[in-house]
Amino acid sequence: MRGLGIGRLGRGFAPLAAVLLIGASPSPSGETSAVPWTSLTLEASKLGLTARSTVEVKGLGEDAAGDLIAAPGYDALPSRVDGLRLLESTSFLGRLSQSTIWFDGKSGETWQREVIETGKRERYKASRFTRQGVFTVRVNPTDGERGQPMKRWTNRRETFYPLTPPASGAPVIEPGVLVYQIATGRIRKPGETETLYAFSDESVLAIEAEGMGFTTLRVDYQLTQAGKTHRVASSNVQALEIALRAKPTSGASEAQLELLGLQGDVKIFLDPQLRLPLRVSGRVRYVGRVDIELQAATLD
Repeated sequence: MRGLGIGRLGRGFAPLAAVLLIGASPSPSGETSAVPWTSLTLEASKLGLTARSTVEVKGLGEDAAGDLIAAPGYDALPSRVDGLRLLESTSFLGRLSQSTIWFDGKSGETWQREVIETGKRERYKASRFTRQGVFTVRVNPTDGERGQPMKRWTNRRETFYPLTPPASGAPVIEPGVLVYQIATGRIRKPGETETLYAFSDESVLAIEAEGMGFTTLRVDYQLTQAGKTHRVASSNVQALEIALRAKPTSGASEAQLELLGLQGDVKIFLDPQLRLPLRVSGRVRYVGRVDIELQAATLD
């Protein structure tokens, strides 16, 4: 159980500030360029509660590629050393969640996601993507093992979720990579659309993304570049609003996207130049509408 990572995002408010981490600007040729930043901090507040996350984007390399788990009996998708990792840490109400996704930075194809949670809730989950579906390992402490190091946990379960691949041959991605693909994708102005496929709620959903227009936002965050930090504060920032709507595919019984703790339709508001996620907006069960706001970013 090496590494940290993103498992299936939980329900409710706790993961609201989770993986809002990616932004890269498409080149005129349609190919994606390098991610223009290395870390983000995001925050969501509602009803007196606050969830705060820090996020990093790193190259994979041979060492990190070796952290992928085996999927006995299945044809696991091969990784490449030029892939990427998304690392995220979120603390909320006594729970600490540390996550990683291994994926192809160009296509978004996900190879593995992991999550380790400690504090009020303790669990380990690793999902290995294969050509036949997703192989998942869960490890939890028994009652007598609570509070002990993860290596001592013995309650282990393995599950396999068979998936029908998209007819188009498009890759299946994890919802955190969905945000990356939107930031690096072809939608750069209102009216442009694209369809992505995400493994969510144990099935594949077709996610239709559409540029809706430019929205005026109030922003207030710290931007670090070349070792220097300055405050970006404005009440008149024009952000590109992108709507995400889920539709079922073959084998998916419901069209319910769960992204960053938000259920149903989600809107992402991007800085048109840096492609930073300035805000992600949606609804949370029992809470209502929630906005997740950018608090800090570090550029390359």
